[in-house]
Order: sequence, then structure tokens, then C-alpha cells
Amino acid sequence: MGEKVTYTTLSKQEWKLARKVVQKGLVTGEQVLECIEIFRSNPEKENALSHLLISKGYMTSKKIKEVLLEMKEEEEKNLIEEGIGKQKIACYEILSKLGEGAMGAVYKARNATNGTAVALKVLDQELSQDPEFISRFLREARNAAKLKKHENIVEAYNFGEEKGLYYFAMEFIEGKSLAEILYNRGRIEERTALNISMQVTKALAHAYKFKIVHRDIKPENILISLEGKVKLCDLGLAKDLSQDCYKTKEGITLGTACYASPEQASASKALDIRSDIYSLGITLYQMLIGEVPFDAPNPIQIAQLHLYEALPDIEKKNPAISASTIQLLKKMTAKKPQDRYQNPQELLQDLEIILQKGKDPNGTSQSSTKRISALPLEKSKAELLKKKQIRSLFWEKRYYYLTLSLFFFLVSLAFFTWLFSRTQ
Repeated sequence: MGEKVTYTTLSKQEWKLARKVVQKGLVTGEQVLECIEIFRSNPEKENALSHLLISKGYMTSKKIKEVLLEMKEEEEKNLIEEGIGKQKIACYEILSKLGEGAMGAVYKARNATNGTAVALKVLDQELSQDPEFISRFLREARNAAKLKKHENIVEAYNFGEEKGLYYFAMEFIEGKSLAEILYNRGRIEERTALNISMQVTKALAHAYKFKIVHRDIKPENILISLEGKVKLCDLGLAKDLSQDCYKTKEGITLGTACYASPEQASASKALDIRSDIYSLGITLYQMLIGEVPFDAPNPIQIAQLHLYEALPDIEKKNPAISASTIQLLKKMTAKKPQDRYQNPQELLQDLEIILQKGKDPNGTSQSSTKRISALPLEKSKAELLKKKQIRSLFWEKRYYYLTLSLFFFLVSLAFFTWLFSRTQ
């Protein structure tokens, strides 16, 4: 008798993977069954379903990772909806998790009073025991509330504490962060990048009126709605210059290292709006080139580059960038604050002059918000929708197409039968 084969079943996770890849149309049911049979006859680690799908050439490792990540996100969402999703903080019913940061998580929630959808930031419960973190969390909420309503700033609705949970309700934006767009696209067309920068500058100009410095301008904190409206968010590091009591511990650098101004890199207390202009300049550079100008293995090395290293040659990195935009970018990212734009209004004027040059003969600006929504966000979405509509239309008329095909087949068969009989 031959050696007995032990049939082993797939794990729950691998069954989910099998169903997912077939549902998404990435592989056929027959291909998955083939891999399952191989696994059952030899259930070694290297014969896991994902490895077999790759070795057989049915899927790439990149695509497998994307599917597994999507599955993980769906599982997290389900857990939230089953657990936290049933929770209510103040008047807000939590619906789903949007993301998580160093200080806590952000949820999509609904105001039970009026049904408004909100983004609800909740401070991590462990950090809720630390007065310093509570102070920073509430400072963000107060600064956002102080700025009141502006079209380019995420609007603050309400904040407070309930049963030890500190929360901050703000405007919910249906769209993506600039960081997500850059991750997927690499770089952005010049006029669109300038338009995004102009809308962020308008937000800074509004904050400047209230003597507030953001201090953490970066792609993650710039949201773009599906309509192309740019919104600045996350005022957790914002400094209210009208409050003399605000102090920074010696040696602590505030802001994300890759976008921090030289003043932030040197832990200077003398930060003003020119620091935000520098960070926006670094963000603009990334939009145009597809990478940050200064990067290194650790924040200290990055800080040194911001302090002493010249900005990389923009023309070599992207020869398509106009001379006026290069000049603007260099002024935004000057090492010394006095060599930069001194306030957002100055920067706005130059941005408007550059964008004015791009008007067509009819006087219509080519840098409208429609360009922003069309390029970073809507193109892939529209394509997917179009494909879905085509598939749906075909499925609805499948019997019509089948009957039509059968009719032509019979006509062709009759013709060739008649032709054959004539030649006999």
C-alpha cells in the first residue's frame, strides 16, 4: 500500500482569501481549487494558498498584499461596527473608523441630534491620563474653534470629555489626503500643485489674522474633497501667538521632520507664520518632484539637512517646471525666515500671478478646483464607474445578445449549407 495522504483544510484566513480573490475576478474558481488541492496533499508552509497563487503565476505578490490589506481593513471596520460602532460619545454615534494617529483615532460619526456626519477625533485612553497630551488635544480643538468657518479649513463643531473620553467633533470630508494622492501618483501636474498650494495659503492667511501658526504643514494634514476643495486640518501643534504663556521645552522639535523649517529643526522658540510657509514650500516641492528634498535615516539627520543643505536642483529633477514656479519655491524654502515670503498674502499674490498666466484665450482659468478633483481623485473613480455601468448594461441585455448571436450563427449555417449544395 502507498503512503497515506493526510488532507488538511485551509485556515479561516486562507478561505477568506480564496473567496476574496475569486469575488474580485483576479483568479478563477478552478485556479483556486487547483491550489487548494496542492495544499491539501502537501500542507507545508511554502504551500500556503498565497504562495501557491504566486508560484502558479495566477497572481503577483504585490496584488496578494493589496488583497490582504483590504481584508484587514474590512475586518477592522467590522470589529468597530460590532464593538465601538455601538458606542455613543456625547451626542455622537460612531459609525466607522477613518484612521489612527499618535494621539488617538478618528471615526466617522453621526450627530444623533441633527443627523449630521462628522469626523470624531478621540484621544487615546492611556494618553487621557497625561495632562500634557490632554492639553495639546484640547488646544487643537480650541484653535480650530477660534478660526471659525473658512472654506479651506476643516470646521470645528464641538469638543469635550465624557466618561474619561476626550473627543473633538469636526467637519467630515469625503475625499483623500494629499499624502494618499502623492503615494498613488508620485507627482502632480504643476498647475494643480500650485492651485492646491494657493488654497492652503488662503487657510494660512486666515489663521494669520488670528495670530495662529500651524507648525505641522504636510501632505497628511491637507485634505482634498471629491469636489476638489482643499482643507487644512490637524491643529494639534498650532501655536497661538497671542498667548504669552505658551512654552516649548528646550531641545524639542515640533512638526514632522521632513517638512520642518530650519527654525523648528534648531528647536527655536521664535516660530511664526514664515515657518508654515517653508513647510508648505517643502510640500509643494514634493508635489512637483514626487519626493521630499531632504530625507535621512533619522529625524536628527533630516534636521541637519534642513539647516545646512541647499535645496536640490529642481530643473534637473523635473525640467518641465516653469522658471516662475522654481523662483517661488526657492523663496518659500529659503533658510533664513527674512528671505522668505513674510506673510501668506505676499505668497498669495505671486501664486495668483503665476496661475493667471495659465488662462486660456477665453479668460477661463485652467487651475480651477475641477482640475484638482479630476486629476488626483476622480479619474480612477470615473473609470471604475464607467466599467461597472458597461458590465451592468451587458448583463441586463445578455439574453438579447445571446439571441442575436444565435440568429447570425443560424443564418451563416444556412448560407454555407446552401452554398455547399450548389457546388455538388
